[in-house]
Amino acid sequence: MAASLLNRLFHIFYNMFPLRTPPYEEGVCLSTFHGSKVLEWETVFIVDANEGVCPYKKAITEEEIEEERRMFYVAMTRARDNLQMCYTMDPAKNINVSRFLKQEV
Repeated sequence: MAASLLNRLFHIFYNMFPLRTPPYEEGVCLSTFHGSKVLEWETVFIVDANEGVCPYKKAITEEEIEEERRMFYVAMTRARDNLQMCYTMDPAKNINVSRFLKQEV
């Protein structure tokens, strides 16, 4: 299921938002928060900005939560012009927006 989601996202992003990434070729760059450090793109999509994903459900201590918050900030600041954050809400299944997104808005 995850592979099909990534494949779908790749095709959507590639057709809608050709990005310039080093060495400045057109295309889409899929990256982790950690992998995006020191890079910058015209448009950045943060997908699945949900509690349990960001912060990750295994981040329990205050220090772990703060590290997750720092990485979320890194991801947000990689966007030069456009930042899109996507999340799902389904209270019946306990799927909620990330606490970080609520704090940043």
